[in-house]
Amino acid sequence: MIAEFNNISISKIGTAVPKNSLDLMSLTNLGSEQELKTIIKTTGISSVRVAEVNVTSSDLCIEAANNILGNSENEEIDALIFVSQTRDYHLPQTSFIIQSRMNLRKDIFCLDIPLGCSGYINGLFQASLLLQIPNIKKVLLLAGDTSTKMINYKDRATRMVFGDGGSATVLEKGNDTISFNIQSDGSGADSLIIKSGIGFVCLLKKLNFLWMRSIKKQMSLRLLSLIKVILNLLRSKQLKLVIIVNYFYNLNGVNKKK
Repeated sequence: MIAEFNNISISKIGTAVPKNSLDLMSLTNLGSEQELKTIIKTTGISSVRVAEVNVTSSDLCIEAANNILGNSENEEIDALIFVSQTRDYHLPQTSFIIQSRMNLRKDIFCLDIPLGCSGYINGLFQASLLLQIPNIKKVLLLAGDTSTKMINYKDRATRMVFGDGGSATVLEKGNDTISFNIQSDGSGADSLIIKSGIGFVCLLKKLNFLWMRSIKKQMSLRLLSLIKVILNLLRSKQLKLVIIVNYFYNLNGVNKKK
């Protein structure tokens, strides 16, 4: 689909990245020195930025926006678009959280776009569409990811390419023309699929939940094994029921206090 929009201008662009930087030559577990040098030469990427565990994509995007917006410009924003594959939560939409954190007006339009490589272009396209509405004069487009929180650290194809960062772009009514050639192809979805997501603002809590679930699963397996033992004992009639109950409690570390 080819689309052209007139009387639009990109007036400001800002970025923000985490302080921590990862030197890709330090990833000796992913290949030999020569292999790492070859990958770096091919991609042109020698280091990536890595966000702290408690830093989210919205944090980086808000920082980028604050770097370019004037003191009173927040009041002029009529629409907010947040593009990210690592949104803070599944629910609610992160754009609404950003609206509150940045003290933007409550009568603005907010939208999340969960796209990756094509996300920024699609964000520009959506912003251009919104600017066709007479009452929308300025759109804030935020795009960012904390990709290092979801990549496989043993996969050099992703770890040596993806880093963390945020951007902010202001689009408004102006005198320029923006053209798009939009294409979509979902046939390669299996190459990028993540079948179940994890919220990124509560990563540690989620990991703790998964760990506890794993412990409960192990306990369930232990209990199942114990039930099998009890059934075998009942079939063999080697123990009376009261002895079996005591056996059950002892195996589970339960000491009855009188």
